[in-house]
Amino acid sequence: VCVFLCFVLLCIQLSKLPRYLIIHYKRFTSNNWFKEKNPTLVNFPLYNLDMSPYVAFPERPSEDDMKSKSIRELQAIMAKHKIDKTGCLSRSDLIDKINKHHDKLEKSRATRYDLIANICHVGTAKDGTYKAHVLHRGMKQWFEFEDLHINTSETMAQQVALSECYIQVYELQPPGALVKREEIDPSLDGANFVPNESGAGSGGDASASDIKVKKEKMEEDS
Repeated sequence: VCVFLCFVLLCIQLSKLPRYLIIHYKRFTSNNWFKEKNPTLVNFPLYNLDMSPYVAFPERPSEDDMKSKSIRELQAIMAKHKIDKTGCLSRSDLIDKINKHHDKLEKSRATRYDLIANICHVGTAKDGTYKAHVLHRGMKQWFEFEDLHINTSETMAQQVALSECYIQVYELQPPGALVKREEIDPSLDGANFVPNESGAGSGGDASASDIKVKKEKMEEDS
């Protein structure tokens, strides 16, 4: 039994990614006296949310490492990864089969997500309302739902990017999908949301007055 206080760093990795990723932001806090809302604008990508750093992929043995192993050790590697060794008569056959197995795994990997739905909260913790932004993939257009009202505009992508997001739904891209670019209209004054080289959105620091001006302009446009 350990009798000393130890500081431990716990690291958790995923073994498989789901088709849909749901992200919840803790915007509300409450106690016995009052309820508060955190109105911070979160910078998030509309496309290409990469989750590969959080997935534990099978480690691929190097060429030098495999060449230094015996045939029995190579067969043990194949048994560990459930690789069929039928037709392997020599060391080179075993190495080639292991490489083909890992090549197939890498081609079938899918780690990037695209945003398809965004639920945001507008207003204060006491007097607020919820809105939902949903992507129509056939039209490649965002729609805003508030009760029975449906709204869309050319600047809807900017409104999604600058909303006070509460719950988001991302969908996994198919394996081998091309990296998408953000479809953000640069003509929107103060949008402060521009694509970078990977296609993920990025924004700089904005003051409270800047955010207020952006919201007022988007309300006028809508």
